[in-house]
Amino acid sequence: MEFSEKEKIINSKMQNICKHIDNELPDNCGFILLAYEFNREGRLIYASNTNRDDAANLMKEWLDKVNKEKYGKDI
Repeated sequence: MEFSEKEKIINSKMQNICKHIDNELPDNCGFILLAYEFNREGRLIYASNTNRDDAANLMKEWLDKVNKEKYGKDI
């Protein structure tokens, strides 16, 4: 899947954000950054400092927590 021009801009900005996050976190600390346009299904943009398999497992772990512990009420 190719990025639209707007998605290319978003992806570039996300890469810059990832560099900042990676510099701010302690060594041996991973992260995943997700972005999407509202009301535009199927266009999730993903960036991370971990490999895809680990990221997929971590997202599954997060989904399990969300479903069990009802996260997301803090905003």
